Amino acid sequence: MDGMQTSWTLRLVFAGWVCALMLVVGCRPKRPYGIERLGPVAEFLKPETYLERNQLLVRYDRGGLSAMSTLCTKDLSPLVMERVGSKCELVSPLNGSRYDCIGRVLNGPAKHNLPYYELLLAPGEYEQRVADTLYVWIGKEKPPTWRLKIR
Repeated sequence: MDGMQTSWTLRLVFAGWVCALMLVVGCRPKRPYGIERLGPVAEFLKPETYLERNQLLVRYDRGGLSAMSTLCTKDLSPLVMERVGSKCELVSPLNGSRYDCIGRVLNGPAKHNLPYYELLLAPGEYEQRVADTLYVWIGKEKPPTWRLKIR
């Protein structure tokens, strides 16, 4: 019985150290992975489209389309966009983290920039041959300079 208690005590101490290490290192929570349908690509051919239901900001420029998460990297809380003149910031109402409009951390507690995800063009209907619908691959991160080329 004494050996079992020691074994459980060691397990609890080890689990406590692992949890403390995760807090100190600042492991970033991640969104669930998967592909989400965003809608017809024609709806995204404007400079910015904020998709509240998907927590994404889709941008269109001469390089193509990009998609940035609008969930705080600290705790996955939804960010609120604040515009001050020509500048904008994304702010977490829960923890006060602030990001600029391209997703860089301005002040914490968040430590990681907002992720950008890969976009895909595919048919929107079963057996349709035209790739006219935009999808995002949540979890497949891309650099902020990456763009989906639109013909």
